[in-house]
Amino acid sequence: MLPPLTGDGLSSSCRLLDTRLLDEERSPVGALQLTSPGYLDCLVRILRPDVVATVEIDLWRERRRVFTATSRPLTSHQPATFAAGVQIPADFLNEQAYRARFRLNVRPIADAEATPLTVADESLEFSAMNPHPARSVWNDWPWNRNGVVSPRLVWNVSYEQ
Repeated sequence: MLPPLTGDGLSSSCRLLDTRLLDEERSPVGALQLTSPGYLDCLVRILRPDVVATVEIDLWRERRRVFTATSRPLTSHQPATFAAGVQIPADFLNEQAYRARFRLNVRPIADAEATPLTVADESLEFSAMNPHPARSVWNDWPWNRNGVVSPRLVWNVSYEQ
């Protein structure tokens, strides 16, 4: 007998098992290298067939939100574990400390209008580091480096005559 999908029954229907910072090969790392893509990733366990879960990932630099990403709806007819995450492109972040916030939201699958319940809210702190400081965009910069992001864009210039 499954408990009703309210309160504790809904809260116990899924779990946030782990939050991770991964490198380009999807191996766990303690810091993100600016010149390579990385991933903010989590593992979610769905325990009931009558719920739908989503993961929201917010990336923060101090009190400024850099972005929010939401997973596709996660459902399973039997208990199952899912990975949900977002790729951070190479050369996007600044040489700073960041905080990723992972929220696991769940609602009954039969009630698409129900307000999802947040059953887990975890944070992961990490730094973005430049593995090639000599090529840093900040080498000749006399002011602070407090920008939220610092994308290194490739520019193509064409001339019309």
